[in-house]
Amino acid sequence: MDILRAHQVPATFLMLGSSLENPDTWALVDDIVADPLFDVGNHTWDHRDLADLDLATAEAEIEDTTDLLAEF
Repeated sequence: MDILRAHQVPATFLMLGSSLENPDTWALVDDIVADPLFDVGNHTWDHRDLADLDLATAEAEIEDTTDLLAEF
């Protein structure tokens, strides 16, 4: 992130919900969210292939991560 910032390069960081669940990642995510140069996106809960899941499970993969991202 330091190199991106030094060169004013915008970036989007796609987050897994399972990673966001870990308190050890919160400071990093807070840092990303606070920087207007960066965006955060949803990369599902645990990166399973959504095409292999039933609709309810696929929706949960996305919605659970969206809910967790909203806390940052």
